[in-house]
Amino acid sequence: IAAGNTNSSDLPTNNSLFSFNGGLDGFVLRAPTLFMSGLPYSCTYIGGSGDEAVWDSAIDVANNVSYFVGVTNSNDFPVSSSAYQTNLKGNSDMFIFALPFDFSSLLYSTYLGSSDEDLVGVGYGYRASIDLRPSRNVVVCAQTTDYPSYDGVNDFHITSDAVQSTFGGGYSDGFVTILTKDLTSLVYSTYIGGSDDDSPMFLISTPT
Repeated sequence: IAAGNTNSSDLPTNNSLFSFNGGLDGFVLRAPTLFMSGLPYSCTYIGGSGDEAVWDSAIDVANNVSYFVGVTNSNDFPVSSSAYQTNLKGNSDMFIFALPFDFSSLLYSTYLGSSDEDLVGVGYGYRASIDLRPSRNVVVCAQTTDYPSYDGVNDFHITSDAVQSTFGGGYSDGFVTILTKDLTSLVYSTYIGGSDDDSPMFLISTPT
Protein backbone atom coordinates (compact mmCIF):
# COMPACT_ATOMS: atom_id res chain seq x y z
CA ILE A 1 0.00 0.00 0.00
CA ALA A 2 1.26 3.47 -0.89
CA ALA A 3 -0.17 6.89 -0.08
CA GLY A 4 0.62 10.56 -0.54
CA ASN A 5 -0.70 13.69 -2.19
CA THR A 6 -1.12 14.83 -5.77
CA ASN A 7 -2.03 17.80 -7.98
CA SER A 8 -2.83 15.44 -10.85
CA SER A 9 -6.41 14.94 -11.98
CA ASP A 10 -5.47 11.92 -14.08
CA LEU A 11 -3.99 9.40 -11.65
CA PRO A 12 -4.55 5.80 -12.85
CA THR A 13 -7.40 5.22 -10.41
CA ASN A 14 -9.32 1.98 -10.07
CA ASN A 15 -12.21 1.38 -7.65
CA SER A 16 -11.85 5.07 -6.75
CA LEU A 17 -14.26 6.13 -4.02
CA PHE A 18 -13.80 9.83 -4.75
CA SER A 19 -13.00 12.09 -7.68
CA PHE A 20 -10.18 14.63 -7.85
CA ASN A 21 -11.39 17.69 -5.96
CA GLY A 22 -8.82 20.22 -7.12
CA GLY A 23 -5.89 21.75 -5.31
CA LEU A 24 -3.85 19.08 -3.58
CA ASP A 25 -5.67 15.81 -2.92
CA GLY A 26 -4.59 12.78 -0.97
CA PHE A 27 -4.46 9.38 -2.61
CA VAL A 28 -3.98 5.78 -1.55
CA LEU A 29 -3.25 2.78 -3.74
CA ARG A 30 -2.89 -0.94 -3.32
CA ALA A 31 -0.94 -3.10 -5.72
CA PRO A 32 -1.39 -6.91 -5.71
CA THR A 33 1.31 -8.81 -3.86
CA LEU A 34 2.12 -12.40 -3.02
CA PHE A 35 -0.02 -12.00 0.10
CA MET A 36 -2.99 -10.30 -1.58
CA SER A 37 -2.82 -11.82 -5.06
CA GLY A 38 -6.60 -12.21 -5.28
CA LEU A 39 -7.19 -8.46 -5.03
CA PRO A 40 -6.97 -6.17 -8.07
CA TYR A 41 -4.98 -2.96 -8.31
CA SER A 42 -6.92 -0.16 -6.60
CA CYS A 43 -6.25 3.56 -6.34
CA THR A 44 -8.51 6.26 -4.95
CA TYR A 45 -8.37 9.97 -4.32
CA ILE A 46 -9.35 11.23 -0.88
CA GLY A 47 -10.03 14.86 -0.10
CA GLY A 48 -12.27 17.89 0.01
CA SER A 49 -12.23 21.22 -1.78
CA GLY A 50 -9.04 22.36 -0.02
CA ASP A 51 -5.67 20.60 0.27
CA GLU A 52 -4.78 17.20 1.73
CA ALA A 53 -1.78 14.95 2.23
CA VAL A 54 -1.79 11.33 3.43
CA TRP A 55 1.29 10.69 5.56
CA ASP A 56 1.15 7.24 7.13
CA SER A 57 -0.81 3.98 7.22
CA ALA A 58 -1.40 0.99 9.50
CA ILE A 59 -2.82 -2.40 8.56
CA ASP A 60 -5.29 -4.49 10.55
CA VAL A 61 -4.60 -7.80 8.81
CA ALA A 62 -7.02 -9.79 10.95
CA ASN A 63 -9.96 -7.63 9.85
CA ASN A 64 -8.74 -6.66 6.35
CA VAL A 65 -8.77 -2.94 7.15
CA SER A 66 -6.23 -0.24 6.27
CA TYR A 67 -6.02 2.96 8.33
CA PHE A 68 -4.52 6.22 7.07
CA VAL A 69 -3.59 9.54 8.67
CA GLY A 70 -2.82 12.94 7.20
CA VAL A 71 -3.67 16.62 7.18
CA THR A 72 -6.45 18.67 5.60
CA ASN A 73 -7.62 22.26 5.45
CA SER A 74 -10.92 21.28 3.78
CA ASN A 75 -14.18 21.87 5.61
CA ASP A 76 -15.80 19.18 3.45
CA PHE A 77 -13.38 16.29 3.92
CA PRO A 78 -15.41 13.04 3.79
CA VAL A 79 -16.07 11.94 7.38
CA SER A 80 -18.44 9.41 8.90
CA SER A 81 -21.72 10.62 10.37
CA SER A 82 -20.70 9.05 13.69
CA ALA A 83 -17.12 10.38 13.59
CA TYR A 84 -15.48 11.52 16.81
CA GLN A 85 -15.00 14.99 15.24
CA THR A 86 -17.26 15.79 12.30
CA ASN A 87 -16.11 19.34 11.48
CA LEU A 88 -12.87 21.15 10.70
CA LYS A 89 -12.02 23.17 13.83
CA GLY A 90 -8.94 25.17 12.81
CA ASN A 91 -7.01 26.25 9.73
CA SER A 92 -5.82 22.66 9.38
CA ASP A 93 -6.68 19.44 11.19
CA MET A 94 -5.51 15.85 11.20
CA PHE A 95 -7.73 13.32 9.47
CA ILE A 96 -7.89 9.57 10.07
CA PHE A 97 -9.82 7.19 7.84
CA ALA A 98 -10.17 3.46 7.23
CA LEU A 99 -10.79 1.42 4.08
CA PRO A 100 -11.34 -2.30 3.53
CA PHE A 101 -8.56 -4.00 1.58
CA ASP A 102 -10.61 -3.88 -1.63
CA PHE A 103 -11.21 -0.10 -1.25
CA SER A 104 -14.92 -0.72 -1.78
CA SER A 105 -16.17 1.75 0.86
CA LEU A 106 -15.18 4.36 3.39
CA LEU A 107 -15.48 2.45 6.66
CA TYR A 108 -14.61 5.16 9.18
CA SER A 109 -13.32 8.71 8.95
CA THR A 110 -12.83 11.61 11.36
CA TYR A 111 -11.13 14.94 11.79
CA LEU A 112 -8.90 15.42 14.84
CA GLY A 113 -7.76 18.89 15.81
CA SER A 114 -8.06 22.10 17.76
CA SER A 115 -9.26 25.61 16.85
CA ASP A 116 -5.64 26.45 16.03
CA GLU A 117 -3.49 24.77 13.40
CA ASP A 118 -2.70 21.08 13.74
CA LEU A 119 0.09 19.65 11.60
CA VAL A 120 0.56 23.27 10.39
CA GLY A 121 -1.00 22.88 6.98
CA VAL A 122 -0.03 20.82 3.96
CA GLY A 123 3.53 20.68 2.71
CA TYR A 124 5.38 22.39 5.58
CA GLY A 125 7.61 19.46 6.49
CA TYR A 126 5.56 18.28 9.46
CA ARG A 127 4.34 14.70 9.62
CA ALA A 128 1.91 12.42 11.41
CA SER A 129 2.16 8.76 12.31
CA ILE A 130 -0.39 6.01 12.99
CA ASP A 131 -0.31 2.52 14.46
CA LEU A 132 -2.73 0.00 15.96
CA ARG A 133 -2.88 -1.22 19.54
CA PRO A 134 -3.36 -4.98 20.18
CA SER A 135 -6.97 -4.06 21.02
CA ARG A 136 -7.23 -2.62 17.47
CA ASN A 137 -7.62 0.86 18.92
CA VAL A 138 -5.95 3.47 16.70
CA VAL A 139 -3.03 5.54 18.03
CA VAL A 140 -1.73 8.64 16.25
CA CYS A 141 0.87 11.31 16.91
CA ALA A 142 1.64 14.69 15.37
CA GLN A 143 1.94 18.32 16.45
CA THR A 144 -0.48 21.12 17.32
CA THR A 145 -0.12 24.89 17.71
CA ASP A 146 -2.86 24.90 20.35
CA TYR A 147 -1.21 27.48 22.59
CA PRO A 148 -3.40 29.87 24.63
CA SER A 149 -1.66 33.10 23.59
CA TYR A 150 -2.65 32.46 19.96
CA ASP A 151 -6.42 32.73 20.43
CA GLY A 152 -6.95 32.53 24.18
CA VAL A 153 -8.18 28.95 23.90
CA ASN A 154 -6.71 25.53 24.70
CA ASP A 155 -9.11 23.08 23.12
CA PHE A 156 -7.15 20.15 21.74
CA HIS A 157 -8.68 16.83 22.79
CA ILE A 158 -6.90 15.90 26.05
CA THR A 159 -8.13 13.25 28.50
CA SER A 160 -8.16 13.62 32.28
CA ASP A 161 -5.47 10.90 32.68
CA ALA A 162 -3.03 12.57 30.27
CA VAL A 163 0.68 12.45 31.06
CA GLN A 164 0.77 16.15 30.14
CA SER A 165 -2.54 17.96 30.33
CA THR A 166 -1.40 21.49 29.38
CA PHE A 167 0.43 23.00 26.43
CA GLY A 168 4.16 23.10 27.21
CA GLY A 169 5.17 26.22 25.29
CA GLY A 170 6.87 27.36 22.14
CA TYR A 171 5.06 27.41 18.80
CA SER A 172 3.98 23.77 18.85
CA ASP A 173 3.61 20.75 21.10
CA GLY A 174 3.35 17.13 20.13
CA PHE A 175 0.35 15.02 20.96
CA VAL A 176 -0.36 11.28 21.22
CA THR A 177 -4.01 10.26 20.87
CA ILE A 178 -5.80 6.90 20.96
CA LEU A 179 -9.23 6.44 19.35
CA THR A 180 -11.52 3.44 19.16
CA LYS A 181 -11.11 1.41 15.98
CA ASP A 182 -14.33 2.83 14.52
CA LEU A 183 -13.00 6.38 15.14
CA THR A 184 -16.06 7.41 17.15
CA SER A 185 -14.63 7.79 20.67
CA LEU A 186 -11.54 9.15 22.39
CA VAL A 187 -9.68 6.60 24.55
CA TYR A 188 -6.63 8.60 25.61
CA SER A 189 -4.88 11.81 24.57
CA THR A 190 -1.96 13.85 25.88
CA TYR A 191 0.30 16.72 24.93
CA ILE A 192 4.01 15.91 24.65
CA GLY A 193 6.19 18.99 24.74
CA GLY A 194 8.55 21.29 26.59
CA SER A 195 9.00 25.06 26.64
CA ASP A 196 10.10 25.28 22.98
CA ASP A 197 8.83 23.79 19.71
CA ASP A 198 8.04 20.05 19.63
CA SER A 199 6.85 17.87 16.76
CA PRO A 200 6.77 14.05 17.00
CA MET A 201 6.82 12.40 13.60
CA PHE A 202 6.80 8.64 14.15
CA LEU A 203 5.44 6.06 16.57
CA ILE A 204 5.40 2.31 17.03
CA SER A 205 2.82 0.80 19.38
CA THR A 206 4.20 -1.88 21.70
CA PRO A 207 2.51 -5.32 21.87
CA THR A 208 1.31 -4.78 25.47
